[in-house]
Amino acid sequence: MKFNLRVQVLSTGSKKPFVPAKWAWHYRTLCRLRNELQDHRVILLADAGEPTRRPGREIADFATEEFSRDLILAELSHNQEALSEIDAALERIELGTYGICEKTGKPIPASRLKAVPSTRFSREAEISLERAGQASRVHIRELHSVRKV
Repeated sequence: MKFNLRVQVLSTGSKKPFVPAKWAWHYRTLCRLRNELQDHRVILLADAGEPTRRPGREIADFATEEFSRDLILAELSHNQEALSEIDAALERIELGTYGICEKTGKPIPASRLKAVPSTRFSREAEISLERAGQASRVHIRELHSVRKV
């Protein structure tokens, strides 16, 4: 099994994107999270590309390796979803639409943007969408603070 790693570059050219001072922390945090996810993706791709042994006398070992590979592929899929959400948030910052709920058009509270920097919806709107089955939660690896201590 062979994987190709594609890294999407947000801004082309040599000039930096315009980031309003209001969103500078969010932009830096999203870029840092994006870099961490991309680094983790490289590791996952290497692990997924490891050859598995053929089943023989150690069928349980083979089954364990196959299960591990399936988990890695699921994590790669989740990783890609998180990267897409981060890329979309970075683009919203550059376009000037960051911090506005895509469902209600109202500002998203600063506390929510600090907790979930890639969010597109207010908490209430996301809960409403989830109940209606129209949105899924994307978590970026384990839960932890996005603030540098």
